[in-house]
Amino acid sequence: MATTTKVIPAMPESTIATGDIIYWDTDQFQKVSVSTAGKVLTTVLGKPAWIDSAQTSLPDENTAKVKLTSDTTMTTGSYATVGWTAEAWDGNTMHDNSTNNSRVVAKVAGRYLIIAMVSWESATSNETRIRRYNSSNVLQETQTGGGTKAVRSDTAMMTAAVNDYFTVDVIQESGGDLDLFADMSSLTVQLMVKL
Repeated sequence: MATTTKVIPAMPESTIATGDIIYWDTDQFQKVSVSTAGKVLTTVLGKPAWIDSAQTSLPDENTAKVKLTSDTTMTTGSYATVGWTAEAWDGNTMHDNSTNNSRVVAKVAGRYLIIAMVSWESATSNETRIRRYNSSNVLQETQTGGGTKAVRSDTAMMTAAVNDYFTVDVIQESGGDLDLFADMSSLTVQLMVKL
C-alpha cells in the first residue's frame, strides 16, 4: 500500500494555541481548538470534536459490586430480598448502603451484565433470582434453583432504562433459619452497552 506524506502548512501563530489538534479532512488540514474544562474529545461524523462530559458515560463508570458486611440470617420457606450493606466498588453512586440497600440502580440506559453470588451456611434446597424493576413493577426476572448447593450463582443480561434497579431474592427450604455468608455473597452490576 502506498503511503502519502502530507506537510502541515505554515499557519500564522495567532491561529494556533497550545493544545490545538491538527487533522487531515479529505483535502486539507483542519484544526480543533483546545477545549475548556469539563469537555471530552470524541469523534462526530468521523471528525474530532469536543463535547460536554455530561453527554458521555463510559461503561467502567457504571459498575457496582455490593456485598454483605456480616452473615445474614434468612428464614425458611419464603423469598427474601437481600439487603447489601457494603460496596466493593461503586462507579456512579448506583447503590446506597442504608437507603433501599437491596437495590443497585441503573444510572444510564443500557444493557447490563448482572452476577449474583450467594453462599449458604449449608447445602440445602434453595433458589436465587435476579429482578429488574421500574418503581415497584417487576419488569424482568431470572431464576436458578433446585438441588442442594451451598454456593449458587445467577448471571443475567438485562436492558434497563435510567433509574430501573436490580435486586437479588433468595429462598431456602431447610425447615429452619440459615445464614447467607458475607465472604462469598455479592451482586455485581456492569454496564456493557450504552443505549
